Amino acid sequence: MRIPDRASMRRRFYLSCIAWSAVCLPLVLAGPRAALLVPFVAAVGAVEYLAYRRSAMRRAKAADAGLDRETEEAMRACSWFYASLEGEEASNFERLAAAFLAGHRITGVSGVEVTPSMRALIASSAVMLVFGRPDWEYDGLGEILIYPGSFADDGSFELTGERGRRSVLGMAHHLGDVIISLPHLLGGPGAALAVHEFTHVIDGVKGADGIPSGLRGEELARWKRTLDEAMKQGLPGDRPLPGDPPPSPVEFLASAAEFFFLQPARLLRERPGLYAGMKEVFRLDPASCPTSPGYGEEPPAGTGDSPQVPSFRPRRREAPSRAFRGRVRRSSDRPESRS
Repeated sequence: MRIPDRASMRRRFYLSCIAWSAVCLPLVLAGPRAALLVPFVAAVGAVEYLAYRRSAMRRAKAADAGLDRETEEAMRACSWFYASLEGEEASNFERLAAAFLAGHRITGVSGVEVTPSMRALIASSAVMLVFGRPDWEYDGLGEILIYPGSFADDGSFELTGERGRRSVLGMAHHLGDVIISLPHLLGGPGAALAVHEFTHVIDGVKGADGIPSGLRGEELARWKRTLDEAMKQGLPGDRPLPGDPPPSPVEFLASAAEFFFLQPARLLRERPGLYAGMKEVFRLDPASCPTSPGYGEEPPAGTGDSPQVPSFRPRRREAPSRAFRGRVRRSSDRPESRS
């Protein structure tokens, strides 16, 4: 995730011109009648570029202005990841969070009032996922809707209260919007809910398959192998019952991201292969940060495991409907919020 600058806007302008030329040239060659469409194509291209430029300038301006004091303090309180950063990295995280909030509206539904704490939790969760991948963007993400409670996943999105009707706590809709239940965002499962849903967005709002859309080449092939092997083992605390369907790659990735960012020491200890794969995917190493959840904890007696301690960030840095289901079987030794 990057802050838009003049160079990026200039590149986008050149690409728009190339795309316009590629569409218009065949029309011109097709004859006078087809050439009449050229002004229309040019107008569409101009509108698209101007919309991009306006959004990019708004994000850049917000990044320069930074977060307001209330949101910054709330983010430091709710995000261990942000609180662990210092100097230039902390400043970069704040700028990215401000740009994210400027680019994606957070809207309360049915009387919900969006507060600085909610903005901080949502922005910090989203930025944390892409902090090590400046080449990744939330291009497919639209509006973030905050519901006053769980809601139906049958397409109606109605608030549910009656017993027997299946409800969800969050959803990454295939049209790009993310819906999150307020009580579960601010209580349990908290940040895990936001991490889960934004991981779905990174996976791809359309055609999700458990493979982040930004992976390419050998990196993609290695993650596929890691994912296949990890799904056979399951996540820490998994106790599937006879007859349970196998997990989908989409939900497995989102649940694994919860562990990686919110229980990194445990994931490293119990599923080191999966941790190593996610470390490569996200280009971060949260388990080695002294302020990360579970850092330095001893494994349960008799396991023979011992936590490893690498550096927080790898030395080499290169540059709907899927729901967070509320009706899942929970286990006391797993995060509350997994689907």
